[in-house]
Amino acid sequence: MIFCVFDDDTRERDSERALRHYVTRKEFLIWLGAGAVALSAAYFILYRPWKTNRDFVVSQTNLQAIGKAIGLYGAANNEGLPAVVLPGAQDAQGLPITWANQLFDYAQRTAIFSNSANPPDGDTLLGHTAKDGRRETIALSYGMLCAASAARRYEVEDATILLAETVGGGVMNSYNPIPLGRRDGYVIGYDNSNVEADRTTRYVTRVAFLSGSKSDVSRLKPLHGAQGTIGLRADGSIAIFKSALSSLKVAKRGNVATGQWVPF
Repeated sequence: MIFCVFDDDTRERDSERALRHYVTRKEFLIWLGAGAVALSAAYFILYRPWKTNRDFVVSQTNLQAIGKAIGLYGAANNEGLPAVVLPGAQDAQGLPITWANQLFDYAQRTAIFSNSANPPDGDTLLGHTAKDGRRETIALSYGMLCAASAARRYEVEDATILLAETVGGGVMNSYNPIPLGRRDGYVIGYDNSNVEADRTTRYVTRVAFLSGSKSDVSRLKPLHGAQGTIGLRADGSIAIFKSALSSLKVAKRGNVATGQWVPF
Protein backbone atom coordinates (compact mmCIF):
# COMPACT_ATOMS: atom_id res chain seq x y z
CA MET A 1 0.00 0.00 0.00
CA ILE A 2 1.28 3.44 -1.00
CA PHE A 3 0.64 6.44 1.15
CA CYS A 4 0.75 9.95 -0.33
CA VAL A 5 1.73 12.57 2.12
CA PHE A 6 1.16 16.25 1.27
CA ASP A 7 3.00 18.83 3.25
CA ASP A 8 1.95 22.46 3.45
CA ASP A 9 4.37 23.58 0.71
CA THR A 10 3.00 21.02 -1.73
CA ARG A 11 -0.58 22.08 -1.05
CA GLU A 12 0.37 25.76 -1.57
CA ARG A 13 2.08 25.07 -4.94
CA ASP A 14 -0.92 23.05 -6.15
CA SER A 15 -3.27 25.86 -5.16
CA GLU A 16 -1.17 28.40 -7.07
CA ARG A 17 -1.18 26.19 -10.17
CA ALA A 18 -4.97 25.88 -9.97
CA LEU A 19 -5.38 29.62 -9.64
CA ARG A 20 -3.24 30.25 -12.74
CA HIS A 21 -6.04 28.81 -14.87
CA TYR A 22 -7.91 32.08 -14.26
CA VAL A 23 -7.00 35.55 -15.56
CA THR A 24 -6.85 38.24 -12.95
CA ARG A 25 -8.59 41.59 -13.50
CA LYS A 26 -5.21 43.29 -13.65
CA GLU A 27 -3.94 40.89 -16.31
CA PHE A 28 -7.16 41.33 -18.30
CA LEU A 29 -6.79 45.11 -18.30
CA ILE A 30 -3.14 44.84 -19.34
CA TRP A 31 -4.02 42.54 -22.24
CA LEU A 32 -6.96 44.77 -23.22
CA GLY A 33 -4.71 47.83 -23.25
CA ALA A 34 -2.05 46.03 -25.30
CA GLY A 35 -4.70 44.94 -27.80
CA ALA A 36 -6.02 48.48 -28.13
CA VAL A 37 -2.51 49.81 -28.73
CA ALA A 38 -1.90 47.12 -31.37
CA LEU A 39 -5.18 47.90 -33.16
CA SER A 40 -4.46 51.62 -33.09
CA ALA A 41 -0.98 51.07 -34.47
CA ALA A 42 -2.36 48.81 -37.21
CA TYR A 43 -4.90 51.50 -38.16
CA PHE A 44 -2.36 54.30 -38.50
CA ILE A 45 0.52 52.23 -39.89
CA LEU A 46 -1.35 49.86 -42.19
CA TYR A 47 -5.02 50.62 -42.78
CA ARG A 48 -5.04 54.42 -43.02
CA PRO A 49 -2.22 54.69 -45.62
CA TRP A 50 -3.79 51.83 -47.57
CA LYS A 51 -7.21 53.53 -47.59
CA THR A 52 -5.68 56.89 -48.57
CA ASN A 53 -3.92 55.33 -51.55
CA ARG A 54 -6.99 53.30 -52.47
CA ASP A 55 -9.29 56.36 -52.38
CA PHE A 56 -6.84 58.31 -54.55
CA VAL A 57 -6.71 55.59 -57.20
CA VAL A 58 -10.43 54.80 -57.10
CA SER A 59 -11.36 58.46 -57.50
CA GLN A 60 -9.24 58.74 -60.63
CA THR A 61 -10.91 55.62 -62.01
CA ASN A 62 -14.32 57.08 -61.17
CA LEU A 63 -13.62 60.32 -63.01
CA GLN A 64 -12.39 58.49 -66.10
CA ALA A 65 -15.52 56.33 -66.05
CA ILE A 66 -17.70 59.44 -65.75
CA GLY A 67 -15.77 60.91 -68.68
CA LYS A 68 -16.71 57.85 -70.76
CA ALA A 69 -20.35 58.28 -69.74
CA ILE A 70 -20.18 61.90 -70.91
CA GLY A 71 -18.84 60.67 -74.25
CA LEU A 72 -21.78 58.27 -74.61
CA TYR A 73 -24.21 61.01 -73.61
CA GLY A 74 -22.68 63.34 -76.21
CA ALA A 75 -22.93 60.70 -78.92
CA ALA A 76 -26.64 60.44 -78.24
CA ASN A 77 -27.19 64.20 -77.92
CA ASN A 78 -25.48 65.90 -80.87
CA GLU A 79 -22.12 66.21 -79.05
CA GLY A 80 -23.75 68.16 -76.25
CA LEU A 81 -22.63 68.14 -72.63
CA PRO A 82 -25.27 67.75 -69.92
CA ALA A 83 -26.60 70.87 -68.22
CA VAL A 84 -24.97 71.35 -64.82
CA VAL A 85 -28.42 71.55 -63.23
CA LEU A 86 -31.99 71.80 -64.51
CA PRO A 87 -33.20 75.05 -62.87
CA GLY A 88 -36.16 74.47 -60.58
CA ALA A 89 -36.39 70.78 -61.43
CA GLN A 90 -36.62 68.26 -58.59
CA ASP A 91 -37.33 64.57 -58.29
CA ALA A 92 -40.09 63.02 -56.16
CA GLN A 93 -37.89 63.37 -53.06
CA GLY A 94 -37.19 67.04 -53.66
CA LEU A 95 -33.62 66.37 -54.78
CA PRO A 96 -32.07 68.38 -57.66
CA ILE A 97 -31.67 67.14 -61.22
CA THR A 98 -28.00 67.66 -62.07
CA TRP A 99 -25.54 66.74 -64.80
CA ALA A 100 -24.94 63.44 -63.00
CA ASN A 101 -28.62 62.46 -63.15
CA GLN A 102 -28.45 62.84 -66.91
CA LEU A 103 -25.53 60.41 -67.07
CA PHE A 104 -26.93 57.60 -64.91
CA ASP A 105 -28.26 55.70 -67.92
CA TYR A 106 -24.87 55.96 -69.67
CA ALA A 107 -22.78 54.77 -66.72
CA GLN A 108 -22.00 51.12 -66.05
CA ARG A 109 -22.67 51.60 -62.34
CA THR A 110 -23.75 54.47 -60.13
CA ALA A 111 -20.93 53.88 -57.61
CA ILE A 112 -18.59 55.87 -59.86
CA PHE A 113 -20.29 59.11 -58.78
CA SER A 114 -19.25 58.69 -55.13
CA ASN A 115 -15.88 59.20 -53.50
CA SER A 116 -15.32 57.67 -50.05
CA ALA A 117 -12.59 60.23 -49.27
CA ASN A 118 -15.14 63.05 -49.34
CA PRO A 119 -16.67 64.35 -46.10
CA PRO A 120 -20.24 62.94 -46.31
CA ASP A 121 -21.86 66.31 -45.55
CA GLY A 122 -20.07 67.73 -48.58
CA ASP A 123 -21.71 65.33 -51.04
CA THR A 124 -24.78 66.23 -53.12
CA LEU A 125 -27.63 63.77 -52.61
CA LEU A 126 -29.36 62.65 -55.81
CA GLY A 127 -32.23 60.25 -56.46
CA HIS A 128 -32.01 57.35 -58.88
CA THR A 129 -34.38 54.59 -59.92
CA ALA A 130 -32.52 51.43 -60.95
CA LYS A 131 -33.61 49.25 -63.88
CA ASP A 132 -35.24 46.81 -61.46
CA GLY A 133 -37.34 49.65 -60.04
CA ARG A 134 -35.36 49.93 -56.84
CA ARG A 135 -35.03 53.49 -55.55
CA GLU A 136 -31.63 54.61 -54.29
CA THR A 137 -29.89 57.78 -53.16
CA ILE A 138 -26.57 58.62 -54.79
CA ALA A 139 -23.99 60.67 -52.87
CA LEU A 140 -22.39 62.76 -55.62
CA SER A 141 -18.79 63.71 -54.81
CA TYR A 142 -17.88 65.46 -58.07
CA GLY A 143 -18.78 68.77 -59.68
CA MET A 144 -18.99 70.01 -63.26
CA LEU A 145 -17.61 73.36 -64.39
CA CYS A 146 -20.52 75.81 -64.52
CA ALA A 147 -19.31 77.59 -67.67
CA ALA A 148 -19.36 74.31 -69.65
CA SER A 149 -23.01 73.62 -68.88
CA ALA A 150 -24.88 72.30 -71.95
CA ALA A 151 -22.02 73.33 -74.26
CA ARG A 152 -21.05 71.37 -77.37
CA ARG A 153 -18.05 69.18 -76.72
CA TYR A 154 -16.22 70.51 -79.80
CA GLU A 155 -16.54 74.04 -78.40
CA VAL A 156 -14.70 73.18 -75.20
CA GLU A 157 -10.91 73.29 -75.11
CA ASP A 158 -9.31 69.89 -74.43
CA ALA A 159 -7.30 71.26 -71.49
CA THR A 160 -10.41 72.57 -69.72
CA ILE A 161 -11.08 71.02 -66.32
CA LEU A 162 -14.56 69.69 -66.91
CA LEU A 163 -15.02 67.75 -63.66
CA ALA A 164 -13.28 67.65 -60.29
CA GLU A 165 -13.65 66.36 -56.77
CA THR A 166 -15.83 68.86 -54.95
CA VAL A 167 -17.18 69.62 -51.49
CA GLY A 168 -20.46 71.48 -51.13
CA GLY A 169 -21.90 73.79 -48.51
CA GLY A 170 -18.55 75.12 -47.32
CA VAL A 171 -18.07 71.89 -45.32
CA MET A 172 -14.71 71.73 -43.49
CA ASN A 173 -14.00 75.33 -44.53
CA SER A 174 -13.93 74.48 -48.22
CA TYR A 175 -13.98 77.55 -50.46
CA ASN A 176 -17.56 78.52 -51.31
CA PRO A 177 -18.13 82.29 -51.21
CA ILE A 178 -21.36 82.19 -53.25
CA PRO A 179 -23.27 79.15 -51.98
CA LEU A 180 -26.24 77.69 -53.80
CA GLY A 181 -27.50 75.87 -50.75
CA ARG A 182 -26.16 73.26 -48.37
CA ARG A 183 -25.71 70.54 -51.02
CA ASP A 184 -24.17 72.50 -53.89
CA GLY A 185 -21.06 70.45 -54.67
CA TYR A 186 -22.48 69.41 -58.04
CA VAL A 187 -21.12 72.61 -59.63
CA ILE A 188 -17.69 74.21 -59.83
CA GLY A 189 -18.35 77.95 -59.72
CA TYR A 190 -16.30 81.12 -59.55
CA ASP A 191 -15.70 83.42 -56.61
CA ASN A 192 -17.88 86.13 -58.18
CA SER A 193 -20.36 84.06 -60.19
CA ASN A 194 -21.93 80.61 -60.49
CA VAL A 195 -22.30 81.04 -64.25
CA GLU A 196 -19.13 82.27 -65.96
CA ALA A 197 -15.78 83.95 -65.34
CA ASP A 198 -15.01 87.56 -66.15
CA ARG A 199 -12.16 90.04 -65.68
CA THR A 200 -12.74 90.24 -61.91
CA THR A 201 -12.78 86.49 -61.28
CA ARG A 202 -9.92 85.22 -59.14
CA TYR A 203 -10.61 81.59 -58.21
CA VAL A 204 -12.91 78.65 -58.85
CA THR A 205 -14.98 77.38 -55.95
CA ARG A 206 -16.04 74.11 -54.28
CA VAL A 207 -13.08 72.10 -55.61
CA ALA A 208 -12.11 69.68 -52.84
CA PHE A 209 -9.56 71.60 -50.80
CA LEU A 210 -10.36 71.59 -47.10
CA SER A 211 -9.57 72.77 -43.58
CA GLY A 212 -8.54 76.25 -44.52
CA SER A 213 -9.95 79.70 -44.01
CA LYS A 214 -13.22 80.66 -45.67
CA SER A 215 -11.50 83.69 -47.17
CA ASP A 216 -7.83 82.59 -47.48
CA VAL A 217 -7.34 80.14 -50.35
CA SER A 218 -3.66 79.66 -49.53
CA ARG A 219 -4.52 77.77 -46.33
CA LEU A 220 -6.64 75.12 -48.04
CA LYS A 221 -5.34 71.53 -48.15
CA PRO A 222 -5.92 68.90 -50.88
CA LEU A 223 -8.54 66.23 -50.25
CA HIS A 224 -6.00 63.39 -50.51
CA GLY A 225 -3.28 65.12 -48.52
CA ALA A 226 0.13 65.19 -50.19
CA GLN A 227 -1.26 63.24 -53.14
CA GLY A 228 -3.50 66.15 -54.13
CA THR A 229 -7.04 66.73 -55.38
CA ILE A 230 -8.21 65.20 -58.66
CA GLY A 231 -9.82 66.69 -61.76
CA LEU A 232 -10.72 65.50 -65.25
CA ARG A 233 -9.91 67.46 -68.40
CA ALA A 234 -12.30 67.61 -71.32
CA ASP A 235 -10.02 65.32 -73.32
CA GLY A 236 -10.39 62.61 -70.65
CA SER A 237 -6.98 63.02 -69.03
CA ILE A 238 -6.50 63.28 -65.27
CA ALA A 239 -5.30 66.48 -63.57
CA ILE A 240 -3.76 66.44 -60.08
CA PHE A 241 -3.94 69.64 -58.03
CA LYS A 242 -1.35 69.99 -55.27
CA SER A 243 -1.72 73.62 -54.23
CA ALA A 244 -5.03 75.44 -53.84
CA LEU A 245 -3.49 78.85 -54.41
CA SER A 246 -2.04 77.95 -57.80
CA SER A 247 -4.54 75.29 -58.88
CA LEU A 248 -7.75 77.22 -58.22
CA LYS A 249 -6.56 80.50 -59.69
CA VAL A 250 -8.27 81.64 -62.88
CA ALA A 251 -5.68 82.83 -65.37
CA LYS A 252 -6.03 86.13 -67.26
CA ARG A 253 -4.96 87.36 -70.65
CA GLY A 254 -5.27 91.09 -70.22
CA ASN A 255 -8.79 91.55 -68.85
CA VAL A 256 -10.05 88.24 -70.25
CA ALA A 257 -10.36 85.10 -68.12
CA THR A 258 -8.61 82.13 -69.70
CA GLY A 259 -6.82 78.88 -68.91
CA GLN A 260 -7.95 75.52 -67.58
CA TRP A 261 -11.05 76.84 -65.80
CA VAL A 262 -12.46 78.69 -68.82
CA PRO A 263 -13.89 76.35 -71.48
CA PHE A 264 -13.97 78.63 -74.53
